[in-house]
Amino acid sequence: MAAEPALAAQTIGRFRVQRELGRGAQGTVYLAEDPHLQRLVAVKTLRLDRYAAQKDEMMHLMLDEARITGKLQHPNIVTLFDAGEAGGLPYLVFEYVDGDPLSQVIAAQGNIPPADAAGLALAMLRGLAYAHEQGVVHRDIKPANIMVMSGWTPRIMDFGIALRTGTGSTSAKGLTGTPRYMAPEYLTGQPYNEGCDVFAAGMVLYEMLTGATAVRGSDPHAIMYAMVHQMFERPSARHAAVDERLERIVMRALEKDPAQRFATAADMAAALDEYRRPSARSAAAVAAQSDAVDADGDEAAAAGGGALDYVLRRMRFKSDFPVLSATIASVNEVVSSENEPVSALADSVLKDVALTNKILRMVNTVTYSSYGGSVGTISRAVSILGFQKVRGAALSLMLFDHLQNKAQAVDLKDLVTASYFAGVLSRELAAQLHLRNAEEVFICAMFHRLGKLLATFYLHEEASDIARLADAENLNEDQAAHEVLGMTYTELGTGIAKKWNMPEQIVQSIPPASDSLVAAARTDRHKLAALAGMSNLLCDAVKQGDSAVRDKMLGQIAAQYGNVVDLDVTALNNLVEKAARVFVDEAHALELKTGSGVLMQKLRAMTGPTVTARPAAGVRNASTGVANAHASSATRPAAANQQQDGAQAETIINAVAPPAASEHDPASLISAKLSPERARCTMLTAGIADITATLAGRYVLNDALRIILETMYRSMGFTRVMLCTLDQGTRSLKARFGFGEDTERIVKKGFHIPLDPAKDVFSVALTKAADICVEDCNAGKLKSHVPGWYRAVVQPAGFILFPVVINKKPLALIYADSSDGRALRFEQNELDLLKTLRDQAILAIRQKSSI
Repeated sequence: MAAEPALAAQTIGRFRVQRELGRGAQGTVYLAEDPHLQRLVAVKTLRLDRYAAQKDEMMHLMLDEARITGKLQHPNIVTLFDAGEAGGLPYLVFEYVDGDPLSQVIAAQGNIPPADAAGLALAMLRGLAYAHEQGVVHRDIKPANIMVMSGWTPRIMDFGIALRTGTGSTSAKGLTGTPRYMAPEYLTGQPYNEGCDVFAAGMVLYEMLTGATAVRGSDPHAIMYAMVHQMFERPSARHAAVDERLERIVMRALEKDPAQRFATAADMAAALDEYRRPSARSAAAVAAQSDAVDADGDEAAAAGGGALDYVLRRMRFKSDFPVLSATIASVNEVVSSENEPVSALADSVLKDVALTNKILRMVNTVTYSSYGGSVGTISRAVSILGFQKVRGAALSLMLFDHLQNKAQAVDLKDLVTASYFAGVLSRELAAQLHLRNAEEVFICAMFHRLGKLLATFYLHEEASDIARLADAENLNEDQAAHEVLGMTYTELGTGIAKKWNMPEQIVQSIPPASDSLVAAARTDRHKLAALAGMSNLLCDAVKQGDSAVRDKMLGQIAAQYGNVVDLDVTALNNLVEKAARVFVDEAHALELKTGSGVLMQKLRAMTGPTVTARPAAGVRNASTGVANAHASSATRPAAANQQQDGAQAETIINAVAPPAASEHDPASLISAKLSPERARCTMLTAGIADITATLAGRYVLNDALRIILETMYRSMGFTRVMLCTLDQGTRSLKARFGFGEDTERIVKKGFHIPLDPAKDVFSVALTKAADICVEDCNAGKLKSHVPGWYRAVVQPAGFILFPVVINKKPLALIYADSSDGRALRFEQNELDLLKTLRDQAILAIRQKSSI
């Protein structure tokens, strides 16, 4: 048997070997020079030791098929130039392609982005379809036989061992190829045909998308059994970025029944081409689709609104969006009104528990630390930071927290991360310009690409179409969006922003900044729009892997926005690195799920692996701040232990259930490692520290009282908490404000507690200065002592009353209730902390009055 040549100064036929390119089971591939044509070629020597007995037959077949495949001329096929024999050693001469085998590309990347994978598979299938038209099947389509050139152009190799259509061996002994890519029908004895190549192409696409073969096995027999008998796991189960349309194409190519598969490689190529180049959809078509959605809903909107109307409808029918949409709109409405009190903004935020916790984390990060002390309540955050800063924190966190949880669109997490980072960049740019409205700049930058964010979340399939169309047709995203949706991302974003009551300056910052706008950016409004566009472009530059490309982009940004902010490439690099440190620090402190996309990889590379952040408000030792709080007011004993005058009072108070351990675990920023009781006490303590700090300085009485109510509401998980104050005109205590479910309606409807000496639970609490807890207002003796006026306004299971009595005069009452009476069972230390908060209300009123 002829030996393969050594590497040093050898020739194979007339070809001069330069070096080895690769080695496999079928032979070795060398880079060689063709002295006649003065070009580089790839020479593959074939091993025939497995076929020693049929050497002559195999040589004949090889040369016969080489004459056929040598005629294949296609841009996605590596051309076979020649075939021969040297010293009994057969060889094939191929066009030399400078690139990497697809197998190496997959090994290096883990998986290939769906759009790129679809493009590679499409080009590969076009080459296969051409070969099939010439009557040639490949028989060994696999990543190792596909060379990827620069520009992501695939070239199929090893057509030199192909067969004419229908001549493949049907015996197990004659199986040719790699088991993991063999079609089930070929493994069960049917001839190899075009459908087998299609199946192998589907396997290659599957591997590109997931980074692994569809079937694993310890040996060839186990693999072949699985190929024939076992179902393939869907690609999206291994990589969530694979959307449904692409997955359908892959799984159809991998059908075990050839009749259910794509009939030809050309058919599969057409499906991928349609996937990559989606046909344009008119706005009317999208509106018609939204009408179909509305048919299953409760409130069908008027047709004709196109993509904007469609997205708005989808918001109402998505379980995870109504809270976001309603909260953003209400927060913007509150902030835009000069007459709304602090409690209105705080109440808007408190309706979203996760948002509340994250805002408190945010205002206690280094960025906001200059405002002094730990902040444990939204009410105090608004009082200290102001409406605009809390609005900025609320909107940014709402967008981040709600949109980043879409499992089927992993790229969405990177988009939302980019939006937040763009906001941080804009804040740094605002500091360079000494702008006073830095938080507004932050919001403008974060919502600059709102249309794309919402489309990716709610119209994921259409957004994927837009991205592929933009890539395939060399369009910008707005142009591609108009082709697919009938409106641009910019139009979509501005439309939604208006529906959310966004201020006009934010709406105007959504469109891309034109050269004329940048040139005229002298007013604050124009600067907001310019900085929003600039910060998002800086974010794009950060994603670049090549530092030279990044610096080139930074140079272009510096030139474009030089009229707004005078920073060169070095200064912009410094600004980006500083913003990266701030962002990573905030993301760590706020526990934002930033993922591990391209942007986060770049940001972490800039900042290093370790991040130190200040602890969030409320996450502190339970004793912190308590000593001062208790020093300012003595804790009163539990209501059930107080001595009462009169049989009626004694009957009511003795009916109160004794304190018991509660299973109620309020959503809070307390670590899950804390017990429910410890978590509640820690939050109560944080609120006590907040109000103690407030009372030590200058304060507005209502602001202090709101901090107290909010602390009770968040800590204990009450359904609602309200403050009732004396109304001299009606001789009653009238509900003024509060937090929780339906509070605004109850206040407006008239929650008035008469000061007449009635024999009901409210009268006893006020006249006897007794803290009373009613676990169930319909239970036993208590039922007759709950007044009718109360039942007409509120219908909870139970409530607790904390009267505010000064010099024996009832001036106010803190009311809290729960739709679940079990939430009104307290441990003694919880009750003591609640009473401390009530006593701080007494202190606050004393300090602000002459009583």
